[in-house]
Amino acid sequence: MKLCTFTLVHLADSKEELDYDTEALKTISREKKCELETLFFSSRQLKGITQVLPIGLNHLNIVRTLITESLSAFVPFRAQEILEQVGIWYGQNAITNNPILINRENLQNANTRVLGVPGSGKSFLSKEILEFVLPFDGLFCMSDNVAYGAIKALNKANISIPEQVKVIGFDNNIYSSLSIPSITTFDRNVDMIASTACTKLMERIESDHKFIDEEIIINGSLIERQSC
Repeated sequence: MKLCTFTLVHLADSKEELDYDTEALKTISREKKCELETLFFSSRQLKGITQVLPIGLNHLNIVRTLITESLSAFVPFRAQEILEQVGIWYGQNAITNNPILINRENLQNANTRVLGVPGSGKSFLSKEILEFVLPFDGLFCMSDNVAYGAIKALNKANISIPEQVKVIGFDNNIYSSLSIPSITTFDRNVDMIASTACTKLMERIESDHKFIDEEIIINGSLIERQSC
C-alpha cells in the first residue's frame, strides 16, 4: 500500500481537445482500477499547476492510498518510441508493443550489451547484430564464458578470428583454453585476492584493535593467446 499524491497537468489548443484528452486519460486510468478527478475552479487549478513544479510542495493537501498495481498505471502515460529509419530490430516496447528499431551508426557510442534471461533471444539478437550492424573489429567480453560463446557465433558466421575480429575475455578460466582459437584474456589473480582477503579477515578476528578501512591493489595480467 502506498500513500501518494498524483497530479497531472495536460494542455490543449481548444476546449474540445482538452475535454477529449481528459476523458481519454480517465479511461486509461479506469482500465487499471484507478480514478482521475478533474480540479474545478480556477483557484484549485492554479494550486494544481503549482504543485507539479519540482519544489516538493503539496498545495492541494490530497493524499490517496494505492496498491502497487494501481500506482504503476500512472507511470508513464507517455511512452518513448524508438523507430529509426534504416534501423534493425532490437526488441519490443513493453508499454506500446511497438518494435524498437535502432540505427547504431547514428549513435555517439555504438557499443552494446545484450542482457536477458535464458530463452529470451540473446543469441538470436547477437547473430542479427553480426549480420546487419555496422562493421566492428574487436570484442571485449565481460567473461571468458561470454567470449567463448562469441567465438562460436563468429565461427558459425564464417568470420575469421583474429584476422577480421579480435576477441578478449576476462577471468582466465577453463573456457579460455578450451576455445578454438584460444582466448586472449585478463587474469585477475584470484588466488592472490582470496589469500589476501583471508589473511586480512583472520587479522581482524584475532586482534582487539579497531581496524580502519584500507585499499589493497592486486595487479592482474594479460594472457595473450590466439584470439587477439
